[in-house]
Amino acid sequence: MWAETLGYRESRIQLTAAFFSALARAAKVSGNDDLLDLGSGPGEVTLGMAPYGGHMTAIDCEQPMLDELARRAQAAGRAIRMIHTRVEEAPLDLGRFRLITIGHAHWFMHHPATLERLDRWLAEGGTVALCISLNISSSPWAKTFQTIRKKWARGDLRGSKPSHAEFFDGTKFVLAREISIPGEQRLALDDLLRRALGFSTSNPEVLGDAAAKAMVEELRGALAPYFRNRPVIEPFINQAFLYRRRGE
Repeated sequence: MWAETLGYRESRIQLTAAFFSALARAAKVSGNDDLLDLGSGPGEVTLGMAPYGGHMTAIDCEQPMLDELARRAQAAGRAIRMIHTRVEEAPLDLGRFRLITIGHAHWFMHHPATLERLDRWLAEGGTVALCISLNISSSPWAKTFQTIRKKWARGDLRGSKPSHAEFFDGTKFVLAREISIPGEQRLALDDLLRRALGFSTSNPEVLGDAAAKAMVEELRGALAPYFRNRPVIEPFINQAFLYRRRGE
């Protein structure tokens, strides 16, 4: 499902170096700690956090994602242990980790077996961090983009996705801290059009080539007046919701 977004994901809002630095400090990660990234994809969070720990493990249920992660890790000179499995089916004896991250994927693994494994894998005093990045622009182009993409998307853009609080509801995990790192970037129209193809609900594999092309052309026509052959400035925010066991 998500593997079809490879080649387009780079046009989505990225988590920044400042965000990863802040997360490492908040989670009190040291250079000897074991870290775990769940639903790693091609490694946006995995490789962002890898410099801060001693050993990094990544889990993903799609082999093409892990293949791309392996390629990126080699290029970055990082040794990553990669495990091809669904999180809820992963070995209970995987290890103990100071920090467990989940980036833009917690709703896909909302399952009692996942929560059991989080408790088993998290070291005493450790942190589970749910990481997201959001466009916070109030400009008309942002609303236009969302409206048109939602019209074409297969499945609701939100669906029944649980919030971070709902994800941990009824468990021993409690919200310990939130991190919010604002930023902005120059965004070209072509990059925004590629972003539309970088979601599980609106990539070419899901829509079909003809519908994907039609969506892009509708977006181009509606958005061109806002760009006027030049980039716009896109404000965004990187966020992490840090959960720890109650009393730790």
